[in-house]
Amino acid sequence: MYATKGFPRVGLTAAGFRSRLVLLGTAGGSAYYPDQLRRGVASAVLVGDAVYLVDCGEGVGLGYRQAGLGPAVFGHGLDELRAIFFTHLHSDHTVGYPTLLVAGFLNGLRRRTEPIKVYGPGRRGSTEALFGELPAGVLVNRENPMPGTVDLTRGILAAYATDLNERAVRYARPVNPEESFDVHDIELPAGTDDDPSGDPAPDMEPFAVYEDKNVRVTATLVDHRPCFPTFGFRFETPDGAIVFSGDTRPNDNLIRLARDADVLVHDVVSRPAMERMLPDPAARERIDAIVGYHTMVEEVGRIASAAGVKTLVLSPLLPPNAADEDFRAAGLDFAGLVILGRDLDQIGIGDRG
Repeated sequence: MYATKGFPRVGLTAAGFRSRLVLLGTAGGSAYYPDQLRRGVASAVLVGDAVYLVDCGEGVGLGYRQAGLGPAVFGHGLDELRAIFFTHLHSDHTVGYPTLLVAGFLNGLRRRTEPIKVYGPGRRGSTEALFGELPAGVLVNRENPMPGTVDLTRGILAAYATDLNERAVRYARPVNPEESFDVHDIELPAGTDDDPSGDPAPDMEPFAVYEDKNVRVTATLVDHRPCFPTFGFRFETPDGAIVFSGDTRPNDNLIRLARDADVLVHDVVSRPAMERMLPDPAARERIDAIVGYHTMVEEVGRIASAAGVKTLVLSPLLPPNAADEDFRAAGLDFAGLVILGRDLDQIGIGDRG
């Protein structure tokens, strides 16, 4: 469906659906773009009242509340958050994570009886091929230059220990986030981490990550080189399947993961919009690099078509301040519904009621 007259506006049309996709933020990248109205990338899958987050970009806490995922009552908010999933650990997908970890004691953690599960990439492992030519003074945290999700969480809590420990003294029912979040580095299937610098997404079958009474989550490696590991996720709900590409170049693993899904949420880059924003010829190398590890808007429709999905949702978007028409080519090779992701849009899965 080539949206010559604009994309359909879905807004808050998911009322009455048991399973929903909620776009909390749809901006890609960590740069501050002029005239940007989108928050950093974050999404939620809802099944009834249960909430499952995918990525935590800038503003995730505000988006979470504005989307109505937490009751509009002081001291609530994270009561129904079951799990958080990180596609990868680039800052535009994680910078909002501390707002959940650190502020959680005032936003529902004290009412929880079970910890919030967190799943994301582990340590990269060998970094010799990646960093071999860098000057010695460039690397941050040389002892562990490519930490995983467990490391990330521990580091955030350690950095905010002053605040958290002072509040533990003040409150009658203190909360220790180290006990309130159960964090896991996703274990890769054997053999898939043999060559992260050469082939970060070797051909593989999706593998199980998480399951409860509401969802079953599977994952696959996708190609966001040089980042490794980077995951795509598939959420199977009682009402249908939602797949998140994460940031990736086109690859067969994602197509396999998204086979016959109801919704595919896929990142896209508009090169013409990037070139208008960075017209200096010296910036072309930077644009080439960005395009090299994302999916072009002209490519994403073919991916959705090959996977046989029903609806394609474009998110996150690069550049996030581009005009709608910069993304219309997403429908060139796809016969299904194309939705340009907008912050706080909600999309129903399955049947209403």
